[in-house]
Amino acid sequence: NPQSIQKTIPRDNEGWSRKYEMLDMSIPDVTTVDKTQSDIIAILGAHGARFTLIPTRSKAPRYAGWQHGGKTTAEALAHARGGGNVGLLCGSYSSGLIVIDADKDAPALEAAFPILTQTVKTWRTDAPDRAKWIIRVDGALPPSKKDHDAGLEVLADVSSGGGSNAVVYGIHDKGATIQHTGSTLVTMTAADLAEIWRWRAGT
Repeated sequence: NPQSIQKTIPRDNEGWSRKYEMLDMSIPDVTTVDKTQSDIIAILGAHGARFTLIPTRSKAPRYAGWQHGGKTTAEALAHARGGGNVGLLCGSYSSGLIVIDADKDAPALEAAFPILTQTVKTWRTDAPDRAKWIIRVDGALPPSKKDHDAGLEVLADVSSGGGSNAVVYGIHDKGATIQHTGSTLVTMTAADLAEIWRWRAGT
């Protein structure tokens, strides 16, 4: 429960800084594209991310083998420049970057786990109760999993091999621009993620 979590996880900024490694790396120049949103590609690329190329207003890549290897930052920026959506290839191919995806009650999750406010987040103005947080996992990656009732998903490696896809840039299929906040990534462990999962899903 939240009380036990508070006893084991520091809540002040100094405590979080001790428990988690805050990563802030140089960002490649992206002045030739819409920097207000596409700089997320460069931010993630500087942390070892690989990407998927997606048509605008779509969530899924439409080419074979996208689950493996991924596209480079340069390829992703070029695709964004051409008007396409870009996804993060979550998991091992992206140096351990994964996504925590809340389909509802995102503000409550941030309130319970303030560390989420210190990492890169994507969101839409037409869905204020939803958000995705991008983090780096220290150690063994957790498996991808989803609880529909809890409205929570972890996007990482998949059991069939390769990574999962999370759209981080572009236009949602409902027409809203995918926004982002933050320029640093926090590092968490599988045990930390399990705390979040239990708080939300109860398992």
